[in-house]
Amino acid sequence: MAMSKIRCLIASDSHGDSSAFREAFRRCGRVDAVFFLGDGISDAEQLAASSLGDGKAWFVVRGNCDHNRPFLGEGVGKVGTVNLGGKRIVFTHGDLYGVKYHTGGLYDLARDTGADVLLFGHTHERYESYKDGLYLFNPGSLSGYRASCGIMTVEDGGILFAYMDI
Repeated sequence: MAMSKIRCLIASDSHGDSSAFREAFRRCGRVDAVFFLGDGISDAEQLAASSLGDGKAWFVVRGNCDHNRPFLGEGVGKVGTVNLGGKRIVFTHGDLYGVKYHTGGLYDLARDTGADVLLFGHTHERYESYKDGLYLFNPGSLSGYRASCGIMTVEDGGILFAYMDI
């Protein structure tokens, strides 16, 4: 994706709450890309197929509750990678890496894939960290009492993260 400024919606763990996902789209304004980090692929698919998702790049991984659910007819893996604005972004649900207990597995994944940014979900809790040139970011959960998502802006080689309550 070649743009000077790339604005991304980052969402995870909708667990059937497609209305919260729709609200995230309404509140965040213009986005160029959407990262969905699992546990609600059917919700992501509904939005991707609607006018809200039209014209956006979608990057989707499968969560532990998604089983073998496809996204728009395509198989979905547990880890994805993409280069945006000169940054290598790796994204996963996180269940395979023990994220409810520690971030060590994420650092291993980041090292093995050459990531500048690693996005993950699964814990339902917001998390942001920067260490040794690596950003770790969890947008929280679209479902539950403290529903949230994230916005990532990549511009001029820099990255800015923000949370948005839903």
